[in-house]
Amino acid sequence: APDCDKENIFMRTKMFGRKVLTVLLILCMVMSLAPILAFAKDSTVSNEAELKSALENADCSEIKLGGNIETAEELDVERTVTLDLNGYTLSCSSTGEDIFRVSSSGNLTIKDSSTGGKIDGQNKNCGFNVRGGTMILESGSIVNCKTDGDGAAVDVSNSGVTETPIKYGKFIMNGGAIMDCKADDDAGAVDIGSGCTFIMNGGTIAGCRA
Repeated sequence: APDCDKENIFMRTKMFGRKVLTVLLILCMVMSLAPILAFAKDSTVSNEAELKSALENADCSEIKLGGNIETAEELDVERTVTLDLNGYTLSCSSTGEDIFRVSSSGNLTIKDSSTGGKIDGQNKNCGFNVRGGTMILESGSIVNCKTDGDGAAVDVSNSGVTETPIKYGKFIMNGGAIMDCKADDDAGAVDIGSGCTFIMNGGTIAGCRA
């Protein structure tokens, strides 16, 4: 009888140990998936505050619009990130703003995984000021942009004398469209500053004037 008791105790202890191990493994799996789930949730934005937060969050390599968004001020891009318009419209309620400024440390890709996605200047704002950084347009549209200076849709410039060495902006257009944009000075569509680069591999530019 004592031997049986020892055997039962051993079996119960072994089974308990297996259960504890199973629980620990499940917890480890859940915790390892948590950042992925959080990223997937946080990458879709529906208002200006969420969009700004996602642009500042280095864990969000791709941001997807979850609805039409109108910002109140310029959006700064200071890292590598992709914005998926997802069929929606991004605009700015202010007048005379750049909707986006891509700094020397910024690399912004614009795409539209749905149809009809666009950056809309509403005939009062410039689309993009690529100030020393890089912008890539894969798909989607930049429309109705307007500036009282140069480059209504995309103004490609250098980082200026305050930054050493000076960084020169680059705009690569692989697809998408720039439509109905206008500037009061030069380049209704794209203004290419001295030393900067514009490469057009595809897409359409139409209806723009200066």
